[in-house]
Amino acid sequence: MRILCVIDSLGSGGAQRQMASLAIGLRKRGHEVEIFNYFPELDFFRPEDEKSGIPIHDVRKKKGFSFRALIKLGLLLRSGKYHV
Repeated sequence: MRILCVIDSLGSGGAQRQMASLAIGLRKRGHEVEIFNYFPELDFFRPEDEKSGIPIHDVRKKKGFSFRALIKLGLLLRSGKYHV
């Protein structure tokens, strides 16, 4: 199954730890997992995900709503043919 995990960053928070662990666990079970985040400068868990071979799609955005991040996510969803 192709899965795209979407989160704000891979910083050192609890939700970020859960997303990184979820992605790694799903990868170990044989799923194709990728991560999309829009604050790539916060990258505490990035090395763990990269070590597991999980592609990470970064979009830089400023605080507040961003059409750019939304458009990039939409294009990725369309081209990636993800199941979830």
